[in-house]
Amino acid sequence: MKTLLLDDFSDLAPWMTVASGQASLVLASDVGPSGPAMRMDFDFRGGGGFVVARRLLGMTLPESYAFRLEIRGEGPPNKLEFKLVDPGGANVWRYQQELRDLGAGWHTLTIPTRAIEFAWGPAGGSGAR
Repeated sequence: MKTLLLDDFSDLAPWMTVASGQASLVLASDVGPSGPAMRMDFDFRGGGGFVVARRLLGMTLPESYAFRLEIRGEGPPNKLEFKLVDPGGANVWRYQQELRDLGAGWHTLTIPTRAIEFAWGPAGGSGAR
């Protein structure tokens, strides 16, 4: 399978943040296992909600693909989601893990095609898979 680097995190300007309720999220540059990394500093302020780091990329996915991320984290286990959105923003596909413990050490998270499911939208399940 051909590898395509989507972001080397040397510039965080293309990234946007979204936070619900009282939650906050700040993105910062950091050092990863093999170069620059993006750090997500978030605080739920004792309540629920969500935080999102979002980047728009214009690309067509092949029939079979996988996303590979190097991740680590601190804090209690929480839901982890990775979403793909069509160009019009109407259809969403996602990978999710309930109560994910990110772990303090770097490790690889691989998200293959088969792990990404249709979430919502008028496409009714076709498209990103």
